[in-house]
Amino acid sequence: MSRFNRTIDTIDKNITHGVSSGILHLLSGEGPAEGNRLALHGRELTTFGSYSYLGLEQHPDLKAGAIEATERYGTQFGHSRAYISLSLYGELEDLLGEMFGVDVLVAPSTTLAHQAVLPVLVDDDDVILMDQQVHASVQTTVKMVRDRGVAVELVRHNRLDRLEARINALKNRCRRIWYMPDGVYSMYGDVAPLRGLSELMDRHGQFHLYVDDAHGMSWIGRNGTGYALSQIDLHPQMILVTSLNKAFAAAGGAIVLPQAEWARKIRTCGGTLIFSTPIQPPMLGAGVASARLHLTEEITRLQKQLQRRVALFQSRVRDLGLLEISHSPSPIFYIPTSLPKVSYNLVQRMMGEGYHMSPALFPAVSMVRSGIRVCVNVNHREADIEQMLAAMAYHYPRALAEEGLSEERVHKTFRLKSALAPAEQGPRAGGRQLSLEESRSVHRIDGEEWDRLLGLRGTFDHHGLAFLERAFTGNGEKENNWEFFYFVIRDGAGQPVLATFFTLCVCKDDIFKPPEISKRLEAIRASDPYFMTTLSLMLGSQLTEGGHLYLDRTHPRWKDAVLKLLERIHTLKDETGANAVYLRDFDAGDAELQALFVGNGFIEVDLPDYAHVSTHLGWKSREEFMAGLSSKKRQQLRRETFKFEDKYEVVVK
Repeated sequence: MSRFNRTIDTIDKNITHGVSSGILHLLSGEGPAEGNRLALHGRELTTFGSYSYLGLEQHPDLKAGAIEATERYGTQFGHSRAYISLSLYGELEDLLGEMFGVDVLVAPSTTLAHQAVLPVLVDDDDVILMDQQVHASVQTTVKMVRDRGVAVELVRHNRLDRLEARINALKNRCRRIWYMPDGVYSMYGDVAPLRGLSELMDRHGQFHLYVDDAHGMSWIGRNGTGYALSQIDLHPQMILVTSLNKAFAAAGGAIVLPQAEWARKIRTCGGTLIFSTPIQPPMLGAGVASARLHLTEEITRLQKQLQRRVALFQSRVRDLGLLEISHSPSPIFYIPTSLPKVSYNLVQRMMGEGYHMSPALFPAVSMVRSGIRVCVNVNHREADIEQMLAAMAYHYPRALAEEGLSEERVHKTFRLKSALAPAEQGPRAGGRQLSLEESRSVHRIDGEEWDRLLGLRGTFDHHGLAFLERAFTGNGEKENNWEFFYFVIRDGAGQPVLATFFTLCVCKDDIFKPPEISKRLEAIRASDPYFMTTLSLMLGSQLTEGGHLYLDRTHPRWKDAVLKLLERIHTLKDETGANAVYLRDFDAGDAELQALFVGNGFIEVDLPDYAHVSTHLGWKSREEFMAGLSSKKRQQLRRETFKFEDKYEVVVK
């Protein structure tokens, strides 16, 4: 199975678990979906999952607009926009132009808006820098232009210092540099540093900003033009794409452009504006009505109502001591749970209390940063918010405990600023207590026991690890300095249940990426050697192969031993400042162990089952062997292998 399919398999298992738990892929009952009430599982629940932040989907003007357009034009207008459009399109674009004060094009969706703009305006000699958390619709579209040869890089989330460093490094090698963030990020509800980005545009004429502000639309800004334009003016080097769905409560995407020529070119050449099905009459009618409403004082009144509810939510979260990570002005809140299984547990508990909300899961967030995404809107009464948060405060610690996690663990995973007191861990039920022994050097562990447990499982017997410790200590480059951590977990009788070792080392972020991406990153690393690298905790090491984990699967507490190791690795990750954890070299067919790892936040990826293999075996001497290699490989072999020949033994088997 390919790496891609392994990732799909992980997603499938996570989502299928949610479906079977009655949390995902739900169908609302036959009753009307009014305000924040939904009929689910035969009950009426209050939902905190809707992104209609201003509640406009039930506004009488929007309903009347959809009905009038349907009666006038029917349910469909069956023409491509390349030939003919309903007059409602022109009316909607004119009203949006009045709202934003510049040219606006309308696309069938925000995703299709991206696909109309980027292939047309991004040239082959441009560079795209994407924020790591930019919306998937942008990332998918960027792949289209990357396949055309456009250079693409990721930039750490909201890191203006890293961004400007890349601008300075690239500005003499390309025509334009495009940076692509969200205005409001759809999962965590945090926001882009727009004022700093505007300053970068002022300082760097090549720097262009492309903002997806889909979740910022309507609930903030003059005429409801969104979060981005509530912070900065539309810059001549900036394009804004936003949603006419979500808080705008109609359909489609809006492309806001500071240059009329850009608008003309996209309208003429944008593929999804030519070939995609247009927005149909009912939703065009609703869009026109919504745009008209946005040009009245009513939008300001609704914004203020929402702001009061957001302020109440923030205040009650603080009062109740709930963890919440965004701390932004947006109506999106994120209650962190760390692992998907905790999210599912908490959602089920809250549904039992009469509240529906959405779990945030991989791939929308990383596996270990799962949570509950809570959306507040104007239809929520103050009592709805207060009572829901009271229920959340009750069930949150219980859901964590039931799944074997603590608030302290969540706190560390999300690197929240304030410290929590460590939770007391009582003895677990079921048998003898397990103890964990930890050492920082192989010289401090019993060599005979180590070799009995792990010595024949790969290239890491006691003697070999002593050699690695000597080799990867005291070197000039940080990637050649490792830290070693040895673990043995024993039962109450002192018998080993688990044994393994980890190394703390610098890994390249493209370790699982296609070769063409690595080639581009290596070109950057020629001048910036640690670009897109991460300090990582790796089971085993970058140079060892084999079964790095000894695990007595006959022991009744073997799963508890694995969980105890993972808990220690999570705390070690925080102690060392590592940003990633890699578990490696497991049997892909071991469903039981796989489920244990995936359930605790790891993503399964297939790796090749070979390394350091040479098929060039016909040589009779070193000279013949070297003659069969490229000049680059010969130089590498002399520099990295033969130079240290006196340090190792060669055995012919």
